[in-house]
Amino acid sequence: MNLSSTVLVLVLVIGISVVLGLAFYAKKLWGEVDKRQKQAQAEHDRAKQQCLANLDVLSQAVIADQVDLIEGVLRCCVILDIYDASLFERSALKPLLNIREKAQRFHTHGARQELTPRERMKEDKERLELAGEYRNDIRAAAFDIQTFSAGHAGAVMAHEAH
Repeated sequence: MNLSSTVLVLVLVIGISVVLGLAFYAKKLWGEVDKRQKQAQAEHDRAKQQCLANLDVLSQAVIADQVDLIEGVLRCCVILDIYDASLFERSALKPLLNIREKAQRFHTHGARQELTPRERMKEDKERLELAGEYRNDIRAAAFDIQTFSAGHAGAVMAHEAH
């Protein structure tokens, strides 16, 4: 074997070693990607489950008149937007969008505190009127959310197990 064939064999061995090393590293990286995807899916499933639990508690509070109806609607809308906005296509939940739109004009948090007592009282009256106008729709939506969340809680938990 002459020097050039020895160098060629050495370069070939080094090349194969580098390729094998890179293949091993790529396999390790794909394993990490798979692990992270599973963790992300598990976190997504936990978030969905938490949304369902929050919707369940909130809808129970609406049904039992333990929360201001408009406040309950606004909170449900936020959670439904996070969970699955297509749920607003359900006939019982469609009115929530209209109520949310009408309630957008009400001041909240710090802005509400800046109102004069008279302005606050006026807004409270308007809020109560809106709640009264949609009371039956809000309660129907709350019952529909109860039915939906009860039916889907198990499905999300079953997906978590996989």
